[in-house]
Amino acid sequence: MQDGLRVGGFARLKSGGPVMEILEINGSMALCRWVDRGELQRMVLPVSGLELVLRLNEENEEGDPTT
Repeated sequence: MQDGLRVGGFARLKSGGPVMEILEINGSMALCRWVDRGELQRMVLPVSGLELVLRLNEENEEGDPTT
């Protein structure tokens, strides 16, 4: 896990773009999916190019809901 990224979590490219769900992490690569214009997209992306996105219903490491 890098910078809090985990399978089932959410991320976006550091350069911007849509919020994506992380489906798999294999070494330095992550399989992500997102919806673009009503169509499901999937792509393998370098973990180093992703940043963590916290959703309101996720919990932080202490078990407290994020705000």
